[in-house]
Amino acid sequence: MKKLITLSIILMTGFFVKAQSNDELLETAIKALDKGRNVTAMDLFSSYIEKEKSNPTAYFGRAKATYWVWRLRDQEDSTLLKSYLSDIYTSFELDSTNSDCNYWIAENIEKSKDLNNAITYYNRAIKYDGERERFYRSRAYCYMNLGLFSKAIEDFKLSNKLLDKDIKKSLEEDNFSKMSLCYAKIDNFNQAITSIKKSIKSNPTNNIYRLYYATYLALLDKPQKSLKTYNHLITKNPYLGIAHLFIGNIYNNENKKELAESHYSKARELGFEVNEKTKSIKNQVDLLLYK
Repeated sequence: MKKLITLSIILMTGFFVKAQSNDELLETAIKALDKGRNVTAMDLFSSYIEKEKSNPTAYFGRAKATYWVWRLRDQEDSTLLKSYLSDIYTSFELDSTNSDCNYWIAENIEKSKDLNNAITYYNRAIKYDGERERFYRSRAYCYMNLGLFSKAIEDFKLSNKLLDKDIKKSLEEDNFSKMSLCYAKIDNFNQAITSIKKSIKSNPTNNIYRLYYATYLALLDKPQKSLKTYNHLITKNPYLGIAHLFIGNIYNNENKKELAESHYSKARELGFEVNEKTKSIKNQVDLLLYK
């Protein structure tokens, strides 16, 4: 009798799932996705797509669920990655106005280093939803890597303006640090210092920010203030090779060859190449950007 009751419950449950309308099935899939039940969401979206192959929301939902399953599996399953990308592009073909879909396509293209094409899709994402800070931040990185520093600065500013209060501090300080590098690349060292000071104020223990600050001081021809900050950094971390390199550059610029060589020697020990290019104070921002 107990087995019969159990079997009846299973059959009734199966009938209920099968009896769900397409709209109800899609709603159940979306709820599963929202709750982080990604494998279940993948299956539910797949069931829906078997019945309805022209709904972009279903493909995009399955793509999101597949993406998170792939991420949680340490990004090892290439089949999942291919499925995710296939669904993203199918969703886009059915509805090219989905801002998130455009953003994810842009991200994927950016990984292939096709930055101009990535910017095209970031532009589309922003066109359809101009209130998402990450859209501007991601486009700013593309502009930086293309050497379009003024455009990158404007996007970092927009990103900061749109940041949620809950995540504002960490992302804002990073945006300001990237803005400082962009300002330095267009020789606006005063603005570079203003920006990096905001990062330092937000996170006083971040030595990279102080490294940037010292470098901008050197570029403003304030070697003593710059040396004071660099020396403070290597007192805390004697293995900060790039700081030794930059200290050597200041001494070399002042024709203090022995002092310069002592720091160059330490920089070499720590894996930094010392040559005519890296010895130039003017090239230090490039080393910060690309090291």
